[in-house]
Amino acid sequence: MAKRQRPPEFNPAPPGQTGGQYQPLTVADMQAIFEAALDLLETLGMGQVPDRLADLYLKAGGSHVHDDRVSVPRALVHDAITQANKRFPLHGRDPARSIEVGGDAVHFGTGGAAC
Repeated sequence: MAKRQRPPEFNPAPPGQTGGQYQPLTVADMQAIFEAALDLLETLGMGQVPDRLADLYLKAGGSHVHDDRVSVPRALVHDAITQANKRFPLHGRDPARSIEVGGDAVHFGTGGAAC
């Protein structure tokens, strides 16, 4: 039991490893996916949008499409991305286990949504 309770001699997944090594898509592939998503948001829009959120989209330049759907203009998506934080703390129950999300650090964990 004592042997099982000891931490491993070598941590196979230490915190904060440098990421960015695995790149299954080319920059052109990622751009094509992003452009397709922008096209869908702008032309097809989103369905079942709560009234409060639909009002925000409409005030920001969106419009009704296909009666019950709300379009999201490309410029609005670009503005949201520009204004979004590139780094933010993800606080752990134990402050020593908090991490900073963003940059090129990779973190492994066993956490998930609690039901």
